[in-house]
Amino acid sequence: MNSKKQRIRRLSSLNRLMRACIAPTGSHEAVHTAAAMAEEQGRKYDVAFLFKIMQLLYGRTPLWWAVVNGHEAILKLLLASEGVELNSRDSEYGQTLLSRAAANGREAIVKLLLSTSKVNPDSKDAKLGQTSLSRAAANGHEAIVKLLLSTSKVDPNSKDTQYGQTPLSWAATNGHEAVIKLLLASDMTKDKEGYTPLSWAAASGHEVVVQLLLTRDDVDPNSRDQSGQTPLSRAAANNQKAVVKLLLTRDNVNPNSKDDEGCTPLSWAAAGGHEAVVQLLLARDNVDPNSKDKDGYTPLSRATAGGQEEVTQLLLTRDDVNPDSRDQSGRTPLSRAAANNQKTVVKLLLARDSVNPNSKDDEGCTPLSWAAAGGHDAVVHLLLTRDDVDPDPKDKEGCTPLLIAAASGHKSVMELLLAKDGVDPNSKDIYGRTTLWWTSWNRDEATIRLLLARDGVDPNPRDNGGRTPISWAARNGQKVVVELLLAKNADYIDCKDIVGRTPLFRAAENGHEEVLKLLLRKVGVDPDSEDNSGRTPLMRAAANGHGTVVELLLAKDVEVRITNEVVSLVAGRFDRQVMMLLLEKRGEELSITEEVVKAAAGNKRSGREVMELLLERRGEEVRITEEVVKAAAENWECGKEVMALLLEGGGQAVTTTEQAVSLIAGRFDRQVMTLLLEKRGEGLSITEEVVKAAAGNKGSGREVMELLLERRGEEVRITEPVFMAAAGNWRNGRQVMELLLERQETRVTRVVKAHNADIA
Repeated sequence: MNSKKQRIRRLSSLNRLMRACIAPTGSHEAVHTAAAMAEEQGRKYDVAFLFKIMQLLYGRTPLWWAVVNGHEAILKLLLASEGVELNSRDSEYGQTLLSRAAANGREAIVKLLLSTSKVNPDSKDAKLGQTSLSRAAANGHEAIVKLLLSTSKVDPNSKDTQYGQTPLSWAATNGHEAVIKLLLASDMTKDKEGYTPLSWAAASGHEVVVQLLLTRDDVDPNSRDQSGQTPLSRAAANNQKAVVKLLLTRDNVNPNSKDDEGCTPLSWAAAGGHEAVVQLLLARDNVDPNSKDKDGYTPLSRATAGGQEEVTQLLLTRDDVNPDSRDQSGRTPLSRAAANNQKTVVKLLLARDSVNPNSKDDEGCTPLSWAAAGGHDAVVHLLLTRDDVDPDPKDKEGCTPLLIAAASGHKSVMELLLAKDGVDPNSKDIYGRTTLWWTSWNRDEATIRLLLARDGVDPNPRDNGGRTPISWAARNGQKVVVELLLAKNADYIDCKDIVGRTPLFRAAENGHEEVLKLLLRKVGVDPDSEDNSGRTPLMRAAANGHGTVVELLLAKDVEVRITNEVVSLVAGRFDRQVMMLLLEKRGEELSITEEVVKAAAGNKRSGREVMELLLERRGEEVRITEEVVKAAAENWECGKEVMALLLEGGGQAVTTTEQAVSLIAGRFDRQVMTLLLEKRGEGLSITEEVVKAAAGNKGSGREVMELLLERRGEEVRITEPVFMAAAGNWRNGRQVMELLLERQETRVTRVVKAHNADIA
């Protein structure tokens, strides 16, 4: 009984300890539990058991909870127990107890842990590779940094594994001045990105830290990180005015340092729109305001491209700033600003007499061209108000701003340009494309109306491929646009492009029924016009599977020639209805050739129906050749039904060549093979090739072989190639093999019996 009470009391105590560990710092329960346990020092707690329970329930040991929550008294109690591992790591971050305490600023806990000889004060966590000193320094815990340094067992220059930062680097990053003073004697090493502690402090704007670091004689204020940026460059890019001012007081700081992209601190400040920093840098006589980066951008180019109005204005007040400098692609600040829709910046630049508003880049584009390309109405309008701006310049491809706007579908920009004198709406690029051509290509009905409403717009310009706007509209199926163009000028309704195709041809080959109907109603349209390859609209429509278009072209009042190619295409691509229309309306013109029958046999969607129609209407012309059998054999969708239909008596006799019979034996089932043997069996030989084909028939090999053995067994020769064909039949080759072996055994038995009878 006493033993049971002791166990209950023991478990109760463990439970109290467990709850105390996870209680917040200073809670009544934690204090009370610690005091109660202190009174019962003689009791031996099963600490190992408690560790297991808490690890299971919370994923953390009691030690971990005590450290995190700052329970000094409980930690003392646990440290006095046997079997406690002080350098164990948590599963989430791989941190030790000391690392966690140092990061959280638990000074008393750190003291306790360091007082034992079991703790490694310089161990690194598993995830980031940071030491306890790094964590304390990063979080500004001055007292803990002092404690750790006092052990003389920590490396103040230790780098973490993820970033390569030292404790000094972390303190500089976060601006912890007191910690910096403690670590100032440490090495000024670079991290993995090439940042020094000074780089981090400058980039983060920690002025006092920068001052402290600069007291070191060995600090290089011009050190370059992996992208070539210096502390001054980082500070300028991040708008750290005070740090920039401080660094510029140093004679050994290079204010024109270039990074790997050729950008200076002034370039970075200008790009970011940091006016105060730009002012500081420009106040230095030795700062180059026109310095170019690798792309040829100056600080002004950067500012204008980003729409930094104040910085642009500031730079333009300088007489030594070139407002019209050209970058590597020949573009000026005005060109960049216009392209990026920076209206105010454009206005500032245009106010300078030295800025050329018609400057062309390496592609021949002007600022107006770029504004038109982007659809920037306000910038286009601003540029067009200038008398010295050319409204119709051509680039290297012959494109004007109007053409560029049309190609991009910017109707409002087009309206602005069309309202300007000197803009030619019929101007062509080097490919022969006009404004109307582009709007037709883009299927832009509203803009086409805009253009056609203007006098002087040519409705029928040809590009270098001989295509007109109506040709493109027909190709794209734009009935309304075709109507608009025809209303403007119908003379070009049947014009051919360089491959000989008319608008009607384009509509037919792309299946645009409504456009086709519209064109067929027009006088002078040739529905049977041949292209340069001799193909007609009907051929192309049939080849592309446009059934309704084929029906429209086969109508009685449409004069089109029906060639064998057309008949074959219809037989192979369409259903019974289209084929019937062809036979009824143009039957006297048609010949049912082998190619037509072959096409019908291979028609995957409607093969049986089309073949049935051909046999009904023109059965005497249907010849079942080897090629027809092959086409049916390769038609996995309905080839079986087609073959059965042909063998049931339709058409002329099957050409029973060895290859034709082999195809049937190797591709079809017992039903088709039975029809072949029954209906067309005379003169049909069951050769080795036929037997081999049956053995390899993956769908119905056993059934076909069984039929051959039943009906024509005396002709079936079971040779090695036959066995090899069965062996290669992964689907039912085993059953075929068993059938063949059984047949072979029967034959051997018969031979033996006959031999014995002769002896007797």
